[in-house]
Parts: sequence; structure tokens; C-alpha cells
Amino acid sequence: MRWKQQAVIWRALGVLLCFALTACGSISQVSAEPDLWDRLADGGYILLMPHTSAPLAQAIPPELATEQCAKRDHLSDQGRSEAQQLAEKFRKHAVSVGRVLTSHDCRCIETAAIVFGEAEPWSVIDDVRNDDAAMARDKSVALREAISRWASSENLALILHQGNIEAALGVNTVPAQVLIIEPLGDNGFRLLGRMSAD
Repeated sequence: MRWKQQAVIWRALGVLLCFALTACGSISQVSAEPDLWDRLADGGYILLMPHTSAPLAQAIPPELATEQCAKRDHLSDQGRSEAQQLAEKFRKHAVSVGRVLTSHDCRCIETAAIVFGEAEPWSVIDDVRNDDAAMARDKSVALREAISRWASSENLALILHQGNIEAALGVNTVPAQVLIIEPLGDNGFRLLGRMSAD
């Protein structure tokens, strides 16, 4: 009887393992789309990315961010290295952006400066952890609408927070990971793939 119970347990574990491998495989297929760089070079997509690695930082009020953020570094050494690697990847593959929007958070502003040069602060993508439920929901709706409706031959880059991306898209990210989004207008948007600094 005992060996039968063990057989059932091992069979269940096998099913779970197969399920896990299938799930991981489907994620890697999305991430490894071979023509992704070519599509980005053609333009018209959204590069959605959280700031690169940084120590915990005290929030600076949005009205003071531009002045205060320039006074010191806000990313870690690793974060600055990640941002420089991303900048080099975009240069290597001739990927340009027509507009760069960033949270008022200094970590996002510094990331944007290293990767893209200049950026416009946009309150819609300020950290949702500082908001009540209604405000966070409104920001998520506005972000989804913005990326769905992007209609340009140029790419749009958004540098924001992991929490904002998860709240709006239901997608988990890590620092320095770029989500490539295709805007679909009335049909929303589609996640084409992911790329990282390394």
C-alpha cells in the first residue's frame, strides 16, 4: 500500500514538473522573438522599464524632484552599470526613441538620463505605493490607455516602477528589464518580449 502512495506522489510531482517546464518554455518563447530588435529599429513600439538597481531611497516631492535629483547619484554602482549596458544595446541595434517619459522619482530620472539622455517627468507613472486605492487605479487605467493609443513611427520609452507595471499590466519585472509593448489601439496592447541589461 505504501509503494502505491509513493507512486501517486511521484506521478503528481512529475505532472507538476511538466507543467512548470511548459510554463517556463512559453515565457522564453515570448522573450526570444528573433526579429524583436529589427522591429524596434523600425519604431512604433513602447519600451516599458523599471529603474535600474538602486538602494532604498527617500521619496522626494514631485515639485522638487528635478532640482534635487541632480545633486547626487541615486542608483547603485550596479544600477548605473545596468543603465549603461542598456544604452549600449540600443545604440548597437540602432534603436531610437521619439519620446521618453519618467516618474518624478530620482532613480527613474537618473536611469532615463543614462539610457536615453533626456526625459519628461510624467505624474501618471509616479510610484503607486504612495497612492490610495482610487489614485493607483486611475494611474493604471491612464497608463494602459497611453500605451494602447501610442501611434507614431517612433518608439516611446517609459521609465517607472515595478509596482506600477504590475498594477497596470499584471506583469512582474525586475530592475533593468525592458518590456517591449505593441500598441493595438481599441484592442489594447500586446507584450512582444523582454530584454535585460546583461
